[in-house]
Amino acid sequence: MSAWIVSKKHIDALVTFAVENDLIVTHNNEEYRIADNPDRVGQELWAENYRSVNYRYAKEIPVPLYIFQREEFDGIIICKNLSCYDYQTCECDDYNETFAKAFVIELNKTLEKLGYTWKKLEGLIEFENASWGID
Repeated sequence: MSAWIVSKKHIDALVTFAVENDLIVTHNNEEYRIADNPDRVGQELWAENYRSVNYRYAKEIPVPLYIFQREEFDGIIICKNLSCYDYQTCECDDYNETFAKAFVIELNKTLEKLGYTWKKLEGLIEFENASWGID
């Protein structure tokens, strides 16, 4: 399995969708409303992605400072690229216990409520043509 560092725009898109849908993530018995601190959330998501890639390839690439910038994409793009983020970020053994994984789970639930699931979208031209990664 390979992994790569997702772009800042990729993180921005996920955080924007979470903010627009008033996502609340529970992690370690605490609730985090994403809209309250999108900079911190984006930094955490990006840091976990870097940690995954660094672990996978025995590197020490530093995580850049993250400052949230709105990047709006429709649910089709977000659905595919949330899965992409999850795939690129899952290399560490403790990934399932991280805030990033909790974010992925909650955003997936929101996408499902809005009708955006792989099962429903697979085969649609818009979904198939959507890139795996946001540049």
